[in-house]
Amino acid sequence: MSLTEQQLEAFRRDGYIRLDGLFSDEEVSVLRRNVDRAQSSTTTWTSRDREAGQVALALWTQAGDSAYADLYRLPRLVIPARQLLGDDIYHWHSKISFKPPRTGASWHWHQDYGYWFHDGCLTANMLSAMVFIDPAREDNGCLRFLVGAHSEGRFEHDAVDAGTEGKQTGMSLSLVEELRRKYPERSMIGDPGDVVFWHSNLPHASATNRSEHGRLAVIVCYNAMGNDPGPGRGHGKPVPIETASDESLLRART
Repeated sequence: MSLTEQQLEAFRRDGYIRLDGLFSDEEVSVLRRNVDRAQSSTTTWTSRDREAGQVALALWTQAGDSAYADLYRLPRLVIPARQLLGDDIYHWHSKISFKPPRTGASWHWHQDYGYWFHDGCLTANMLSAMVFIDPAREDNGCLRFLVGAHSEGRFEHDAVDAGTEGKQTGMSLSLVEELRRKYPERSMIGDPGDVVFWHSNLPHASATNRSEHGRLAVIVCYNAMGNDPGPGRGHGKPVPIETASDESLLRART
C-alpha cells in the first residue's frame, strides 16, 4: 500500500499519521499469542515495572522464530515507512509495551531521537510504527503526542523517575509545559489492528494503566539507510529490508 500526498503532508505537519484497521482481528490474535515467545528470546532486552514486578518493555533487533520475526518486513509497514523517510530503510529495533491492569509503568515525555542521537545517528530521519494489540483508551495509558512539536528539533533528555527499574530519561517538565502552550496534546485512542506512525522527534508519553484490563502494543522502529551510524554503532544491522508476504502472520499462527 502507498500513502497519498495528503497523508505525507499530514506527517510532515503533525509528526504522525494513523492507518486504522491495518491488521485483521485474526492477525492481531496471532501477535497476542506470540507475545511470550518474542519476550523470551535470547536477543530480547527487558525493563520491568517497579510496582508490579512485571515486564514493562521487551526490545529486540532480531525476533527469532516467532510471528514477530516477519512483522517488520510486512509491505503494509515497509512501504509507508520508506515513503515517510524518503529513503530505503532498515530495521532499527522492535519492542512490546506491556501495561498490566491497575498498574503498568508510565512513560515520561520524550523523543525517540533524544536517545537514538546518542547511538550515532546524525539525523532524525527515523520513525516508529505502533500496532495496537489491545484497545487503547485514556484510562489504560494510551500513547499521547504533542502534535507538531517535532518541528522544534531534538531536545536533550534528563533523568526522570517514572516507575520503571532505574531511571528513565526524558524531557524536563519545564520544557514540556512550554511546548504544551504552543502545541496541542492528542491521545492515540484506537482499536486492535490500528497503526500509528510517528517521527523520531515527536514528543510522546503514556500514563499508568488505571483500567481493569491489560494493554499490549508492538512498536516497530525503522532507520533510513542514509542515516546508518556506522560499524559497531546503533541497533539493527543496516541491511535493506526484503519484504515478506502480507500473509506471513497468518502462516505463523501458533
